[in-house]
Amino acid sequence: MDKASPQRLAALVKLIVDKVPVVDGKVDPLQIVRGAPVRPFFESYLLEAPPEGIEPPTSALGRPRSVR
Repeated sequence: MDKASPQRLAALVKLIVDKVPVVDGKVDPLQIVRGAPVRPFFESYLLEAPPEGIEPPTSALGRPRSVR
């Protein structure tokens, strides 16, 4: 990324982000529309994580679990 030209970075952003709605000069990260090539990766990730988040695995549990 550090060595990429501005044109290359712009092309990469266009693949990842399709639309960034701005309301009153602020961006709501949850309203960002991802580009079609990467959308499946984000959708599958969101389906796996509970809305309240994940806490690190513990030795007693040995697997990620819900915070609540």
